[in-house]
Amino acid sequence: MVTATLESGSRRSRRFRDLVAVLTVAALFAGSLFWSDDAWPFAPFRMFSKAPKTIFVLTLEADLAGGRTVSMPFGAFHLRRAEAEGQLPRIRQYPRLLGDLMASYNRKAPQDDRIVAIRAVGKNLAVKDGRPIRAGVSPGLPVDQGDRPSWQVEVIARWPPAQ
Repeated sequence: MVTATLESGSRRSRRFRDLVAVLTVAALFAGSLFWSDDAWPFAPFRMFSKAPKTIFVLTLEADLAGGRTVSMPFGAFHLRRAEAEGQLPRIRQYPRLLGDLMASYNRKAPQDDRIVAIRAVGKNLAVKDGRPIRAGVSPGLPVDQGDRPSWQVEVIARWPPAQ
């Protein structure tokens, strides 16, 4: 019976691997401090490392036949939020698309949970340096514990249209 022993290589190859590892770590460290997009993967992409100036959140609000108003999860319509956000220009131009979502949902919903009106609501929050900005406060001041940041709320589209 032949037994094979696993060797990790010669001393020279081990030193070479150690040198490559040290140089890789040094390049990553230097890239995060001094370099930009052109040195990727040793430097961060700006598009991923900069905080946005506003945060946008899309929600769907529905008035139910039972008299309640609820925020509907996108999964109830077999959608992802990003899919709906990508269709915002169309939804704004053709609010009837919300009517199609409503009709599709109502086919399977119990009587009291059927949607009688639906709204696409956009919420914007201004941020600076990754922190929310409160209304009436100088930009850049952090939001204190217990303070609520000010969301700007806009009804983008509704179905049926307002009378």
